[in-house]
Parts: sequence; structure tokens; C-alpha cells
Amino acid sequence: MSVGKILDKIDKRDIIELLSDLVSMPSYDSEQRVVEYIAQRLDEINVEYEITEVAPARQNLTAFTGAGERSLIFNSHIDTVPPGNTENWKTPPLELTRSGDYLFGLGACDAKGSLAGMITAFELLARNSHLLAGRLILQAVCCEETHARGTLAEVERGITADAAIIGEPTSLVPMIGHKGALRLYITIFGKAAHGSAPQEGVNAISKMAVMVQALDALAKDIFQRRDPLFENASLAVTEINGGEAPNVIPDKCVIALDRRLIPGAKLNGHREQRLSNTLNLTLPGIRGESLVLALDQKGVAASSGSACHAGQPEPSRALVAMGLSHDEAHCAVRFSLGIGNTADEIDSTLSSIEQIVHESQDVIRFVACR
Repeated sequence: MSVGKILDKIDKRDIIELLSDLVSMPSYDSEQRVVEYIAQRLDEINVEYEITEVAPARQNLTAFTGAGERSLIFNSHIDTVPPGNTENWKTPPLELTRSGDYLFGLGACDAKGSLAGMITAFELLARNSHLLAGRLILQAVCCEETHARGTLAEVERGITADAAIIGEPTSLVPMIGHKGALRLYITIFGKAAHGSAPQEGVNAISKMAVMVQALDALAKDIFQRRDPLFENASLAVTEINGGEAPNVIPDKCVIALDRRLIPGAKLNGHREQRLSNTLNLTLPGIRGESLVLALDQKGVAASSGSACHAGQPEPSRALVAMGLSHDEAHCAVRFSLGIGNTADEIDSTLSSIEQIVHESQDVIRFVACR
């Protein structure tokens, strides 16, 4: 019997029952229950598998069957987004509900539906592995909704194949890739004050509002960049958090950005298409080298705008060329990020800046700019 004829024997009701089990298990903050469920199914048919701990309570399951030089991966993710306000659901999010030809439930489409199909096919082929002309690998991965760490963990530990089928909701239209994703956080610091005397503080939320407007304008430009296969690039402000109380001028505001990349985005290259690898920071009324000196005491190397450093009226041409105004560039502090910089190093630098601004104002204010 051929592999095709074996797959033709799959009962769709079995797939729906499997999907119902998967949907009933919440997996937006931990995949462990689903991993244990899949492992139990594979134990019943004596299939080899490995469980990889990507983060606490965040796990991948990778199973293997067949042998040979050729190989194929079935890959789909276990995690889902949170259900949000369940009162807005027309059906219970953790209960698979059928309406006509459609099945509703959290993750039923993205991507437990494809995972159920892949598990069913894999189990059937594992029972008939002698018919396979190569090695089949099933990957049920975690953390796809948060930086795709699950699949990355499998790649980093050397799980490869000649080809892979990724289970995602594409309306059964084959795709050969997807957009890249870059998620960033921007923090603006202000100065706290009582709500009755706002003039004595610096409102971080008001400052961030200007930033958001600028980012929205930039997003319109980015959306014009289009790829025939992946369509439009995008930028969106997706989270905002700031303020401690309704009667306190907020001294901090944080936003999150979601940037979707298409082929052609580069670390360097055309100024309007590159991903900047330089951070420029300007603190009004403070010389750039004053902050550089304070950072140097904390072991952070940076450089200041040439105007401040040389005491000249004109700022660095390089900073102006990067889009800063003359006033912004005059005292800017420049941080160049290399490919070898780690997230921990970047976080440490930002933490040092925060400490200097909030705890050492007497150190960096005594040399005012111009």
C-alpha cells in the first residue's frame, strides 16, 4: 500500500477530536500541558521524541520516524495569543465549537488546526514507517507568538532537514516565506511633579505623544515599501504604559513597536531603507561629553557630537545627515551597535543612562551646553 492510500484512510472526525483536545488546553503562557498530551500519544505508538526546555514552562516537542538520506520537517506552534476579554467571544475560547463548516476556538486556526493535521499524519506514517523514503520530523514548538524562540531553539541545536512544511493559516495557499519581525521598546523619561503644579515637572506622556505622532507618520512611509510576495512592510505602536497616579505628572512612559520587514531591509545601505545601528541621544541643556564621561565611569564607551566636544557652533555633519536637527545634533551622544552586541549589553547601557539621569544629575548638569 502506498503512503497516499494510507493517508486517504484518515477519518476527519479523528482530527476534529484531536483539535478539540488541543483547544481545551490553554497554551498562551505555557505549552507544557499540550506537550505532555502529545508525548502521551507518541508513547502509545512507541515513537522517539525529545522535549526541549526553551524557557521555564515553555517547551518544544520534536519527534522522529523513518530513515534515509532525505528528510522533511512538519512544524507548527503550540502557543496562542491570550483570549482577551472572554465576554467578547461568541463561543467559549477553550471549547471547540462547530458552526456550519467552521470550527471556532482559541488557536483553532492559528495554529492548533495545522498542528492537529500534522500530528494525525505523522502518527499514521509512524505506524507505517517502512513505506517512508526518508526521515520525517514533527516539531510542536513553543513561543512562536513571542519572537519565534521555539523554532529558533531547534535550529540552534542542529535539527535540520531538506525541506519543511510550516503550519500557519494561509487559507491552504502555499507560501515560501514570511515577513521578518522586529519588536522594540522606547522609553521617555520626564520629571515627576504634583498634578496641581505641572509646570514644575516634565510630562513624559506628553513627550511620548509627540513621538507616537512621528512614528505614525513614519509608518505611512514604511507602508509604501512593498514586495510582490510579502506585500507591505509595516510599523505600528502596539503598547503604551505610563503614569503612577491621576494627580502626578508622569516621569516615565514606555511604548512598544511592531516592525514587519520585507526583503530589502538592511542594516546598512540606503538611508531610507536601512535599519539604523546607531542610537543618538540628546539631553537638553547638557553637553554631550559630560554624559560620555559619566558613562565612562560605569564602563560604557560612547562618543559625543563633535560640536560639543570641540566647542564649535556647528554640529556633526554625520548626525545632521542621519536626520537630527542642528539643535539635536549639537549635543547628541552616539552609541554604535555592532552585530556582536548582546541584548544584555544594550540593557546595561540603557540602565546606566537611566541611573545617571535620575541619580547623578549634579554630575552632568554642571557643564551646560552653549
